[in-house]
Amino acid sequence: MLSFKTYNHSVRVPFVIYADFECFTENISSCQLGEENSFTQQYQKHTPPGYCCMIECYDNDLFEPKIVRYTAKSEDEDIGEKFVNSIKMAIKYMYSKFHYN
Repeated sequence: MLSFKTYNHSVRVPFVIYADFECFTENISSCQLGEENSFTQQYQKHTPPGYCCMIECYDNDLFEPKIVRYTAKSEDEDIGEKFVNSIKMAIKYMYSKFHYN
């Protein structure tokens, strides 16, 4: 749960994007700790098969909330890149529609 105590430090923004990735996990069996490396032990590889995000405006009459879903068409797709490109397109659309400078 997220809460605030100093509301006077908050800044109202016209848009917010909520995003979620689900991942398939594969065990990594060849990982061994080394004394010269960090003490982080990697034991799983996370592969996202897709994402979902919601773009919301402070006023739903100006911009109706939009849900964007994407599922990979093949294992070779870079889901992270697809997500970033999707967000870039959404931001460009919002800037063109509302004429932000």
